[in-house]
Amino acid sequence: MCVCAVFLGSTMASSMSSAMIRLMNDTRSMKSEPPEGCSAAPISEDNLFVWQGTIFGPSETPWEGGIFCLKMTFPESYPEKPPRVRFTTEMFHPNVYADGTLCLDILQDKWSPIYNVNTILTSVQSLFSDPNPNSPANPEAAQMYETNRKEYDRIVRRLAERSLEASFD
Repeated sequence: MCVCAVFLGSTMASSMSSAMIRLMNDTRSMKSEPPEGCSAAPISEDNLFVWQGTIFGPSETPWEGGIFCLKMTFPESYPEKPPRVRFTTEMFHPNVYADGTLCLDILQDKWSPIYNVNTILTSVQSLFSDPNPNSPANPEAAQMYETNRKEYDRIVRRLAERSLEASFD
């Protein structure tokens, strides 16, 4: 019986894609050592390629207290290619497009197969504290961030408050 189980296990492993194996490892990693202020998991046990993530607004930023949801869609070629990451919570940020898609170097031209879900979430979370207005996805937010920080912070705080209302609906 042990021999059959080992044989079956190796047969199943050989039929699984490297993306599936990596996503299973990412799932275990998120359960055992999630980054502080972040969480993520596959939306369904039947499909490891689509994840729901949550990032809590970092303290001492206008995002503080907010709960921001995102969706990560992994390609079959993961980890060779990055996932598509999109906020599903309304955002006003220099590096977030109107549809919620992120403009983040590690999700584009700086992607490396060593990155995983933890790395992605940590990098996205760092954008809250340290946006890059020199590479804007939202020119209006970038301009306001640089020229009228008080108004930018007011808009962001309002979105953080709304994110709480939306997360409890």
